[in-house]
Amino acid sequence: MDQSVVFPIKYPVPALSVFSIPKLGQVGISTQQAAGNSNLQVKTVDLSGWQAYARNGDQLATLKLVVNRSSEQIVGAEVLSQNADELVDFLALLITQKISAQDLNRQLFAYPSLASDLYGIWQSK
Repeated sequence: MDQSVVFPIKYPVPALSVFSIPKLGQVGISTQQAAGNSNLQVKTVDLSGWQAYARNGDQLATLKLVVNRSSEQIVGAEVLSQNADELVDFLALLITQKISAQDLNRQLFAYPSLASDLYGIWQSK
């Protein structure tokens, strides 16, 4: 066997969190990297009115999504929230597995939970 053959390692998309108050989270392509790229769209979502965040009084909860315009798949996100660490973990799965809105809508999540709020991310402006 030829030992000179090199197989590149393919790492998954890391989810990053800063455990401050509120927490910060980032996964995939950042909004700064997306700026100026016509193939990407940045959507800002006020999460404070969503069930899980409103229930916890998380008035600062904000999500910035980086979406591929052609596939409508999420390729990055930045979160400010009491639960940013959990949300970026969910978003890392969506990004790594290339889960579309249709795929996500076929899933059943426990309600009320942070995951059950994921259904609304594609409806955001």
